Amino acid sequence: MTETKVAQAMRTIADEVAVPSLPADLWRRGRRRHRRRLATTAAVAAALAVVSFSLVRGQPHRVAPADSPPRVPSTVYAPLPFQRTVRQDPAGPAALIVTGEGAFRGSDAFGGYEGRTVVVSRDGRYRLVDGVGEVEAGQDAHLSPDGRYLAVAGAVDGVEDTSFDATSLVDLTTGQVRVFDGGSPTAWSPDGQHLLLHGDHALTLVDIRSGANRLLRKLSAQTPADAQVAVSPDGTRLAIQHAAKLDVIDLATGTQAASVNLGPFLQLAGPGAWTPDGRIAIWDPGGSCAESCDRNLVEATFRLAFVDLSSGDAQNGPAVDEVTSRAPRLLGWQPDGSTIVETFRKNLGPQVVALRPGGGQRLLIDMPSQAHHVDIAANLLSDGRFGAPPPSLGDRVLDWLAGLVPRLLQLCGVIIVVAAIIWYRRRRRA
Repeated sequence: MTETKVAQAMRTIADEVAVPSLPADLWRRGRRRHRRRLATTAAVAAALAVVSFSLVRGQPHRVAPADSPPRVPSTVYAPLPFQRTVRQDPAGPAALIVTGEGAFRGSDAFGGYEGRTVVVSRDGRYRLVDGVGEVEAGQDAHLSPDGRYLAVAGAVDGVEDTSFDATSLVDLTTGQVRVFDGGSPTAWSPDGQHLLLHGDHALTLVDIRSGANRLLRKLSAQTPADAQVAVSPDGTRLAIQHAAKLDVIDLATGTQAASVNLGPFLQLAGPGAWTPDGRIAIWDPGGSCAESCDRNLVEATFRLAFVDLSSGDAQNGPAVDEVTSRAPRLLGWQPDGSTIVETFRKNLGPQVVALRPGGGQRLLIDMPSQAHHVDIAANLLSDGRFGAPPPSLGDRVLDWLAGLVPRLLQLCGVIIVVAAIIWYRRRRRA
């Protein structure tokens, strides 16, 4: 009896409750709410990205104090993926440039670039110059003495089209690129106003301000494009070696001032071969080479000597340590008489060392094994401005994010536009 009363009471209550009616567009309302949530999430993500970008851009760059001149970093790292280019965000005059393989080669994005030059600014920031062809620092990529310009063989990012035997001149302070015909870059004048080009069996001197060029001297057909050259500190003479022959050319007239035969072993020491007092340094491998010393293939032990321009014989050089290396390059001389040399050994990669007068050496720049060659702003070489601490990991990441965040913002913008188009089309169909 009690159960019957309870059942009747429940039915009475149920009859009094209004039956809910579901709207006909319930599904459409749910989809609309879902799309609103997605749009809100995307907007919040974009806002956070903007805030992050503002914070990153607001980070001060690591700049040396005014009373401390800019110096060359003691360590060089491989560039991070999607490192910014000079064209995207110039970082100012460079302390040095580096080329190599692995992270130092190719491009991180589609664009048809095979070559890459890593530019390290004087405050430690890393930038890239992408090129159509592969280049090597100090061979077909040369940094101006003040570090403002980079001369690269062939076309680079920012050039519509140019031949491989032309030179692209990149202003590292603005990202602008100019092109000079006449050959590949070979050397800079000490004042940084003229660039020496080698092409079509001739040497051409270009004034980078006016663009005017002057044929300096015709060369024999046997002179290789990568012939070793060195400009004297006063900018009046040029030493060039092709095969066993060493010529000294007067840069004002293009006439030959001296010519000697070095033989199969002696080699012009590098772009800094001229001493401050006007002598020319050479590498003498002694008996460590079999038939010849190919600069790019043979690892040998070299001593530094001077060449006798009347006979071509090697004379006693400075009392510095011998170096074991493949293709050693003398880059310059420090005020204390130390010799700055780039060495390259298998499995070790390049190193820049100072050979001290009387013996002993000091590591100036440590580079990753994937690097091949380095070219340093000549003004910093002569001033001895080495030993600057490398950028910290935090500085590198912040600078990297400053270049990456805009790309993420662009991606977010594309996603939002695509989502809006899909939503609009579905709404019209509904």
